[in-house]
Amino acid sequence: MKSSPADRRLTESPDGRFLMRDWLALLAICLLAVIIRALVMTFLPSILHPDERMWLESTNWLVNHRWLQSWDFQVGTRSWLWPGLMAGFMAIGELFGAPPSSGLGGVSALICIVSLAPVICGFLWGRNVAGIPGAVTAGLLNAVWFELVYFYTHPLSEPFAASALALGLFLVYPGRSTVLSERRLFIGAAMLGLAAVVRPQLIPAVALAVIAVGGIRRRAHYPALLGGLALPIVLSGLLDWVTWGWPFHATILYIYYNSAGGVSSFFGRNPVYSYLGWEWVAWGLFGVVIVLCTLYGALRLPLLFWVAATIFIVHSAVSHKEYRFISPALPLIMTLAGVGSVMAADWLADRLGQPPLRRALLVAVPLAWTIASVALAASPSRRWYWVRSRGSILAMQAVNADKEACGVGVYPGGMWWRTAGYAALRPDVPLFDAGKPGAATPVGPKAYNYVLTVQQRSPELNHPVDLPFDFASFGYQQLQCWTDPWDRTQLLDRMCLWRRSGTCDPASGTLLTPDYGKAFEDLTR
Repeated sequence: MKSSPADRRLTESPDGRFLMRDWLALLAICLLAVIIRALVMTFLPSILHPDERMWLESTNWLVNHRWLQSWDFQVGTRSWLWPGLMAGFMAIGELFGAPPSSGLGGVSALICIVSLAPVICGFLWGRNVAGIPGAVTAGLLNAVWFELVYFYTHPLSEPFAASALALGLFLVYPGRSTVLSERRLFIGAAMLGLAAVVRPQLIPAVALAVIAVGGIRRRAHYPALLGGLALPIVLSGLLDWVTWGWPFHATILYIYYNSAGGVSSFFGRNPVYSYLGWEWVAWGLFGVVIVLCTLYGALRLPLLFWVAATIFIVHSAVSHKEYRFISPALPLIMTLAGVGSVMAADWLADRLGQPPLRRALLVAVPLAWTIASVALAASPSRRWYWVRSRGSILAMQAVNADKEACGVGVYPGGMWWRTAGYAALRPDVPLFDAGKPGAATPVGPKAYNYVLTVQQRSPELNHPVDLPFDFASFGYQQLQCWTDPWDRTQLLDRMCLWRRSGTCDPASGTLLTPDYGKAFEDLTR
């Protein structure tokens, strides 16, 4: 029994008119995405990677003129583009309240706005190639998939680049046969160029997209595409000229230090299969479903697959690897998986020959993806996603709530990168170095009235390393401790907040400053 024409139109490309149901579905999915991310940022504060605090520190310096200046902003390997954008939203947030909570609220609003680009593009891609079921499924997957929620609740440059990449790709490759205007190609290429400027590692993926869209023979598209690509690149060079004194200063040094300079290797080397292994940890056996649906969806959106594959291949060839580096590929994979799952459900309904089953399957598909995401996010092996370094953030919130707080010591001071930094502190509270590991006594215990201690994980002891001395003997009382896994190894770290009564003598202490050690300093000379 064949399905009716009305049923078959559910997964066919529409005529282009956006109906009221489309607007309502897109609005509902976007609202859900914002609510999920806002709830995670509010109730599950964490630090995905120290880089996010470095970005926030530079942002805080632009707005409140206080920061822990990390090595990349000392030597000039970072563009001021992303912190400058965040600074605008931080400044707007502080118009409505006192820092840091109001300013960080403004940054959170920016993150939520940026996170909507993959959701909207996924919805539109799905609609163009698989009708309203494809739109809902692909859009919803980008809204609720736990990895995307994880990445899009942190102020890192990778999610920003991922949004620019997705938006640029959709503008130049909507997934349906249509004549694209020169203006649209120009804007889309400009967004692709922005992604490449923010993350130079995306240059091969962007180049592939431009060549595929432009075509080897149809060269008429190239003026608009190349002109769009050039715009953010030129503006980035001008920004470096204004902020660092030389055009393309940050880009050149970033590429140098992460290749010939050997800085990336200083932070660790990983085998070529690391990204596949990390996704196996994230997806588990459900990864088989994701891969099969992605390959099926690639039949209708092949360029998305090849761009995502390029991102994986290029990053796998670099010795230093981090999970967040491949996050720009995830919105493309989830879009393909959503489209592929809808196509599979439609095919199954045809095989069974029962038209009512088609609608039931197409409703069940997005629901199944949502359940899978929640189940994977809540599994014990992925707990570290949501609690990583939460103690640092919660400790700073406790300090901010105490009107008598006059300084925070960090022990050991070399663990400054595990703290929430000045961006999370009231403007009148300085940070101090409370000592080095193994020191017999803390440095300047009277310079501050709060201490944040960081006890790192120990594979040999199977518990956090003990402190070499007791802060209680210096008049401090332990207020609270947070014991959480730092990464997927599930080895526990311990952060504790200590307080003493009385005032502070700042002159007796040493202000906290980033220190990477002599070996690193030799690399960056």
